Formats: sequence, structure tokens, C-alpha cells
Amino acid sequence: MTAVPTASQGPSTALKVLGVCLIAGGGLAWLVVFALFAFTVPRFEEIFQRFELEGRLSALTQALIAVSHVIKTWWYAGVPIGVLAMAVLVYACLVCRSRAGIYAAAAFAALSLAAAFITSVLVVIGMFLPMVDLVQDVGTPA
Repeated sequence: MTAVPTASQGPSTALKVLGVCLIAGGGLAWLVVFALFAFTVPRFEEIFQRFELEGRLSALTQALIAVSHVIKTWWYAGVPIGVLAMAVLVYACLVCRSRAGIYAAAAFAALSLAAAFITSVLVVIGMFLPMVDLVQDVGTPA
């Protein structure tokens, strides 16, 4: 017969592994956000400059380009901070005698995935709307 864990017992090994997996998933989500701003947005910025669209870009597109510049300039500070935050969460998950570390990992994963999804949607909207304008301009006879 299997004993039912009580509130005084710590989380099981399976829960701890789940917490670490959630943290890894959250970290991958932030990696996607970093890649969008470090590699994808600058490519679109080059296209906008080539076709002289800078003055006609929306506020969203300009904000995304500004965030991209900040990330490309300060990546060496942000990456270690992100890695340290994940290490602290993993430590809390593995060492914590209560389920608080698991809850923190789940919250981190949920917030990270939401941030990655929202950021991805904003990048798609902010970068592709000017491209639609560009295609319409190219298709219009002078």
C-alpha cells in the first residue's frame, strides 16, 4: 500500500523534475524572445532602411526596433542575469522542502510562455504591417 504524502513531507522527486522542466521551458521561451530581437528585427530594419520607410513606420515598429537596439547593445548583461535567475529557480526547486519552489517554477514558465507569445505576435504585427505597405507601394504605378 502506498502512503499518501502529507503537507509536512517535501515534494517528490517527480515534482522536482517537473519544476526543472518548467524552468527549462521558460528559459527556452526567453531564448525565442532574445532571438527575435537580436536577429529577426534587425533584418526587417535593414529592409525598411533600404526602401526608405523609416519616416512612415508605426510607433509599434519603432518601439520594437528600439528594443532590438537595447538588446543587441546590452545582451552581455541580460544573458547572465537570466541564467542566474534560472539557476536560482532550479536550486529552489531541487532544495526547497515545500512546494513553493515548484509553484515558482510553474509561475515562471507560465509568465515566460505568455511573454514569448505576446512578444512574437507583436513582432509579427510590427514588422509585417510595414511590409504590406511596401508591397502596396511597389504594386502601385507611379
